Amino acid sequence: MHLMMTSNQQSMDIASQRTYEMADILQVIQRNQPM
Repeated sequence: MHLMMTSNQQSMDIASQRTYEMADILQVIQRNQPM
């Protein structure tokens, strides 16, 4: 059980890291292509 919780926490950290990366990419796109 503890191992699964640790693995799940790792997955959540990776997911949030990717979310931040996607947000940065979206900001760059919006800057390069103003609506």
